Amino acid sequence: MGPRILALACSPRLGGNSEILLDRLIAGATEAGAHVEKLHVASLAIAGCIECNGCFDCGTCVVPDDFQYVAKRVTDADRVVMATPVFFMGPCAQAKAVIDRCQSFWARKYVLKAPLKDEPAELERRGAYVAVGGTRGGKLFDGLELTMKYFFDAIYVSDYSSVKAWHADDKGEVLKQEDVLSEAYKRGRELASP
Repeated sequence: MGPRILALACSPRLGGNSEILLDRLIAGATEAGAHVEKLHVASLAIAGCIECNGCFDCGTCVVPDDFQYVAKRVTDADRVVMATPVFFMGPCAQAKAVIDRCQSFWARKYVLKAPLKDEPAELERRGAYVAVGGTRGGKLFDGLELTMKYFFDAIYVSDYSSVKAWHADDKGEVLKQEDVLSEAYKRGRELASP
């Protein structure tokens, strides 16, 4: 069996451009033998981080909501993919809530100096992010890139790639960008490799 991929669809707009690209990535990964679990983050109840630092003692988030469900899947996955539209040069609020709550992973790694899991990983943890913005601005993804770099580091992912689409604002507009759709499919196949 191929790697276990967790695909986080974070857009509040179901079936929007970032999810279309995520689905194309999933198709590539599935056809290459990966097992993919897709979560619609906007349908989950995930509050923002309250900076209680409870995770500094145990390495897990102590706030009881749907993040516990997501965190377990992040921990168990061999690959993590996050798809988000770009809002004000960063991830959408639903993605940012997940990222901020991953402070608990950061605490586990950097405060407690603990491994992600007790047993060694069978596969190298890798990741990817899918991002869609409505403008053509050259710096459109700069803020997001920095956020994703530290997100992946916190969740013990050392190698990640991205799929980015400019000028796709209206729902379904990304379907006109065959090159980006092909890139998403290719990234999925790459994530399915050992």
